[in-house]
Amino acid sequence: MAALAILLTLCVQTRGQDTQNQEKPASKAKPSTPIPSRSTPNGAEFEKVRKALEALNPDQLRRFQQNFIRWSNLSPEEKKLLGDREAFRRQKIQEEGEAAYTQTGLQLPTETRELFIKRYAEERRKLEEELRRDQEERRRPRLSAIVEQLKSEFSTPPPAAQSSEAR
Repeated sequence: MAALAILLTLCVQTRGQDTQNQEKPASKAKPSTPIPSRSTPNGAEFEKVRKALEALNPDQLRRFQQNFIRWSNLSPEEKKLLGDREAFRRQKIQEEGEAAYTQTGLQLPTETRELFIKRYAEERRKLEEELRRDQEERRRPRLSAIVEQLKSEFSTPPPAAQSSEAR
């Protein structure tokens, strides 16, 4: 796990340098920090992570960096709690994907069935993100209205304060 954290830090730093120096496209730019190759233990996994990070746009990379820093600052108990929540969420999505597969009545080979369930999870993630954006867009104007209402309420002194000031 520590090796993955180090790799992620290196990848994020390297990607940050690449996006600042936009002389070449990020996919062709040579990283200034050596990245573990496939010859290292779990090198293939590190390579997947590196490629995934390179594929992020600058805004996604910024959010990733912020989240990574927040994660690094969590206590071991908080990390375990979040890990448990994520494992539970993934298990639930897996079960729902299997239920969706069953609901279709399809009889697919195991590999294709797993692909179906994986696509279900991807499409569900997209849907949930879209719903979150929609909800935030609806929430924003309503929160502004609440702030304006509170501003007007609190900008005039309450009646009890007015009568005590008059004395």
